[in-house]
Amino acid sequence: MSITYIDTIDLKNKTILLRVDFNVSLNETSHAIANDERVHGALPTIKHLLAGGNKLVLCSHLGQPKGYDESVGLDNVAIRLQKFLDVDVTFYDYDPTHTADENLATWSAAIKALPFPAVALIDNLRYFPGEKSNDPAFAKALASLAEVYVGDAFGVAHRPDASVVGVPALLPHYGGLLMKKEIEMIGGLMQSPKHPFIAVIGGAKVETKLGLITKLADLADLVLVGGKLALESGLPEHPAIVRPVDYIYGEDKVAYDIGPETVKKYTEILASAKTIMWNGPMGKNEDPHYAGGTRGVYEAIVANASAVSIIGGGDTITALADATHLEKITHLSTGGGAMLEYIEKGSLPGIEALLTHSRNSQ
Repeated sequence: MSITYIDTIDLKNKTILLRVDFNVSLNETSHAIANDERVHGALPTIKHLLAGGNKLVLCSHLGQPKGYDESVGLDNVAIRLQKFLDVDVTFYDYDPTHTADENLATWSAAIKALPFPAVALIDNLRYFPGEKSNDPAFAKALASLAEVYVGDAFGVAHRPDASVVGVPALLPHYGGLLMKKEIEMIGGLMQSPKHPFIAVIGGAKVETKLGLITKLADLADLVLVGGKLALESGLPEHPAIVRPVDYIYGEDKVAYDIGPETVKKYTEILASAKTIMWNGPMGKNEDPHYAGGTRGVYEAIVANASAVSIIGGGDTITALADATHLEKITHLSTGGGAMLEYIEKGSLPGIEALLTHSRNSQ
């Protein structure tokens, strides 16, 4: 079985529930959008479906609210999305004075009244408790908003949420163009990478990346580690794993970044690579004093024009928000945890959901 993608079929004049990943980075104080890369990532699918005269009902989560929280409403995302589309974006906000069912019923009636083509964005899915628990009743209510489901949120394909795995079981469903690109790029990385294949893994928690590092140590020629996880005692010993040789320390004598000798060493290794995968910053890059390692690794990857390069992870992408020459990166993955899990396990719940029922979609 395989996923049927929207560019291989003729979808016209349908009401489509489009699961996107608009979990954008927000400014901690103003809650303004700090990085809209994930909005850009969804545009090819949105524009493709609009060209078929379809009515799109976009749905996404933002942050990790435990119920209604206006600081993570999707209203600012709707405003940002509007800048990239000629069709009006209608936003349906969540009314906390009404029940979850009442909000869905209100949205459903309003969506039915929209003309074709149209773009609607409903508010944060995680305002609904049934989203994270994959509640069948919530999945059914969400599915009732449309005739067709398109999954384009690779960034949450590792989450067994209602909008990711519940709804595809209830509607004819297809993969979006971003989902297709992510699966092809990362799948190719796992199945037939060009060697030397160099993986770069950073970040803080070794326990969340231990399985990945173990898998990459066997798959890649070398795994360059940085960030806090490079100092963790739980990091496995393996001949392919390369650790930092020096660090940048803070006044509290804590290592906050890889040092210049490590950057030099990693740069030399990356220069010979034919395939590069990077996930996780090399240090506390939100502080300019400790951003040199992350920037040094990025510059080394950009300088290697002959390598296929894949960069993923929300923190990594945010760290590169003002970077130049991003066009020289082969693929910027919108999935952080999803990318890591896909490499480690070979599939994801959101991918399986599009595969399992694909025969029902034909």
